[in-house]
Formats: sequence, structure tokens, C-alpha cells
Amino acid sequence: MSKRTRACAESPPTTPTKRNVNKQPCAPGTVVAESKGTVRVLRRGPRAHDGPCGHCRICGKEPDESSMTHPKEGSLKSLNELLMRKNIVPEHDPVRRGQCLCTSVNCGYHMWRHRFEEGKNHTPPNASTTEAASRPPPRAVWDKCYNADTDRVGKHRCLTHLRVVEALLQHVLIEASASVLDCCGGMHDAVAVALRARGCQVVTNDIVHSRKSDHHIDATSSAFLDVFSGTNAVDWVISSPPYDTDSAVSIIKNAIAVAKHGVCMKVRLSFLEPCKSRLKFHVENPVSLCVVLPRLTYGSRRSRSSECWLVWQKSAAYSQPIVYGMTE
Repeated sequence: MSKRTRACAESPPTTPTKRNVNKQPCAPGTVVAESKGTVRVLRRGPRAHDGPCGHCRICGKEPDESSMTHPKEGSLKSLNELLMRKNIVPEHDPVRRGQCLCTSVNCGYHMWRHRFEEGKNHTPPNASTTEAASRPPPRAVWDKCYNADTDRVGKHRCLTHLRVVEALLQHVLIEASASVLDCCGGMHDAVAVALRARGCQVVTNDIVHSRKSDHHIDATSSAFLDVFSGTNAVDWVISSPPYDTDSAVSIIKNAIAVAKHGVCMKVRLSFLEPCKSRLKFHVENPVSLCVVLPRLTYGSRRSRSSECWLVWQKSAAYSQPIVYGMTE
């Protein structure tokens, strides 16, 4: 045994390290955090509940550690207000701190957790009018990235912001009575929100089945043409297709085929480059208008390339084919 090995064996380290941090005894209510080889002990306040769980205070369900919770002090006022309004608990015996509650769907605690949401049959939310009015507005879907179908639309999908759609509408006249199709977006995306506010009849289509949309059809397929042709044809197709070249070209071709008046697509500015995969398309389908956008921020990520709205309009000519949006 070498001197170094013998010295380590005779005098084990007394200071907690990454290797022996899990072996250090911790008092109840403490959290052990590691940071670059050091150990920080963060002490919480008194726990809401100690010991084994009992029956659910609201519905009387048998204790189950995996589905039991305990209300915090700041939640009791709102929780008891809803439970008393729904006649689930009496006023003289409210839910108190430290009591056990289950998280099952049929329990009043689940109703309180989802009090700001509509029911399955579009029933109004269970939250009181005062609490709903004081709640901050929810974050818009286009202000964040979300995990979508990783095989078709990438690991993270960036949603078009509302101000980007408004920049398009400053240069392209969309009548209030027009029918509009967002072939790559859901019901709550910016295209649908902005055009519904103008009074347009908006139809949405998204390949991701988990998103709320009128249709879930692959916009590059022939089935898309079958559904939106003939009597189902729309006046305008406005959307933001995937940025890979093959999908974008196929989607725009199908959109031009089904639109009566025109097509607006938000793409990268490099889409205008006469590459081998796009040259024939651009020659056969010249752009009527290009609305150049600055580099945008999606959630916390700033785009690495500029974007633009490309407009293919069948019955109008623009005196200035290149304009700049969001200049203020």
C-alpha cells in the first residue's frame, strides 16, 4: 500500500464531499444541495405535516402516500372559500393546515387546483369572480416554445408572435368577410387570434394531434388538397410553415392551389435565395410582396436569421414589392 493510500485509509474525510454527501445524516426539514464539490444545507420552515398520512379531509379517501398532499397556509383561504361555496365542507369546520388531502379527480381539492379552467362541457370555471379578476393574465402561447411532434416539427416549435401578424396586416388588405386558413397552426395561435379579431372566418390545421385545431392533416399531402378544394376553398392561406426547404415548398404549393385570393407565408429571408431546390418554384410562382422582419426572440431564444412574410396575391399588384415591418 502506498503512503498516499495508507494516509487516506487512516484519516477519512470529515468534510462532506460529492462522494459522501448522501451518507451525511440530515435533520427533518433540511435540503442538501451540492455546488462544485461543496455542500450547502438549506433549512426550510416548519413542515405542513409530519408522520403518516390519514384519511382525506374532504372525501375521506384511504391514505395513499403517492396521491396525498397537504395545503399550505397561503392556499387555505382560497381553498375553503371554494369548498364552502360548493357546500363540500361546512363553514364551522374548514380545512386546516396540516390536514391530509387526496389529489383524485372526484375530490374537492382537484376542483380547486383547476378552478380557473373550463369544464369538459364548456362549463364556467369554479373560481370566484373576485379571485378570477385579480389573477394575472395567462402567458400567451406564442411567448414560449413547446415540445411538439419531434419527428415532424422539431424538438422545439417556435410560435409566431401576435405583433408579427399585425405587421403583415398593415401591408396586406384582408377583408373582414374573408375566409382564412392557417394550415400550420392551432386555434389559439397568433394568426387565428389576429384575424378573428378582424371578423374573419378562420379555419386551422395542425399536424400535431395534441393541439386544438379544426383539422389535423399533413399540409404537404394530397389529402390537404382534397379537403380544402372546391366548396371548402378559402380566400386566404396565412401561416408559418416549417423552415426546412422541402416541407415549406410543398406546403406553399398546396396553399397557392387552394387559395382564391392569395397566400401569406412567414419564412426565413434566405428562402428567397435561388437555390437548386427552390429556383424552379420561384420562377413559376413570383412573389407579389415581401415584408421583411427583424430578428425576433422566441421565448428566451433569439432567432439566428431574419424572417419575412412572402405574399403571393392573384389579383393585385404592389407598387413597392419590398417593405419593412415592425420598424418602430
